[in-house]
Parts: sequence; structure tokens; C-alpha cells
Amino acid sequence: MILDSPRAREVAHRLFAREAPPSSDPSAVALYRVFADAVNNLRRTVGDDGCDAVLTRAVAHVTPAHPVAAGLRRTTTANINVEQIAASIAAHGEAATRAALEAVLAAVVDLLSRLVGEAVAVSLIDQSADAPSPNSDRTFQ
Repeated sequence: MILDSPRAREVAHRLFAREAPPSSDPSAVALYRVFADAVNNLRRTVGDDGCDAVLTRAVAHVTPAHPVAAGLRRTTTANINVEQIAASIAAHGEAATRAALEAVLAAVVDLLSRLVGEAVAVSLIDQSADAPSPNSDRTFQ
């Protein structure tokens, strides 16, 4: 299964560009904040086990193209912490680490899109994503 849709890549890139522009703060904390916010949004919706399963699968899918991703996750859980990101930046550089994190989030969007559709998948990881307003003309019956 190939997880590399243009829309998923755009969503992941937008998250990082909005919250941690490359020129603003190339620190591990900035990258971690973006990744952690997206993961926490997902975790609130699908629970710890569901989130860990999706992240583990996403990391496995992106590792061939982004080997840096393999070094970002713990062996017992899919969690990625700020220390792992700092170590990755020191070893591989900010650009490679950012690319790996973006690829993981894009793979998460792709995986979830197959289950619940793209719009719902995007809203699960990006709570600021455009959502239908409560005053929209959509009627549910």
C-alpha cells in the first residue's frame, strides 16, 4: 500500500509551516510542539492504542524514504519525544528531521483517509482545519 497522497503531504506541510516555520525556530521544541499537537488531537479521538497503532504503521511506511523516522520512535510505543527530535536534529539536521516528521503526519492522514475519509482525517489531526460552520445550509435528518 502506497501512502503518499498530495493532499496528505500538503496538510502535514501546512501544519509545520504554520506552527514552526523553518526560519523562525529550528529547534526540537518547535518541531515537537507541532507533532505533539497533531498526535494529541488524534489520541483524544481514537485513544492510546488506536493512536499508537496508526503512528507505528505510519512510521513503518515512511522509513524507507525517510530513514530518520525510524530513529524518532521508541521501541515500546509510537510516541516521539522532544529528546528524540533533538538527537535527530543533531545527527541528521533540522531539514531531514522536519521532512521525516512531515512524512509521518502525511502517512497518518493517508491511513485515516482510507478509514474515515479525507475531511475527517484532516480534522482529527488539525483541529484548526476548516470545518463546516454550525450555520451551514447542510441539514441532517
